[in-house]
Amino acid sequence: MPIFLIYLIFILLGILLGLIYDIFKIFRYLIRNKIFVFFIDIFYFLVCSLAIFYLCLVYNSGKIRYFVLQGVLIGVFLHKITLSKFIFAVMEKTIVALKKIRFPKMKLFIFNKK
Repeated sequence: MPIFLIYLIFILLGILLGLIYDIFKIFRYLIRNKIFVFFIDIFYFLVCSLAIFYLCLVYNSGKIRYFVLQGVLIGVFLHKITLSKFIFAVMEKTIVALKKIRFPKMKLFIFNKK
């Protein structure tokens, strides 16, 4: 496979990893617990490592070359300056809309002590 196509594959992987990071970032925003944040960061690191390793095995005979890491970093950067802004704009509007909805208060009769 030509190096240029491998380079494009790793740029796409970087964009995908940036998208996954945004999803984890949303969870970090919603659940503000230091232990949860620690474990979600470890999990994200493992996902990134395994994805890069797997694609290096499949497309590059297991060799990690400089253009592999460069492609991933370029992909993450492209995601950050384009899609990430859109994702967080949508997320912000969704959170504002959900805060405006007022759910009726429901009474739970299960644990009524009478």
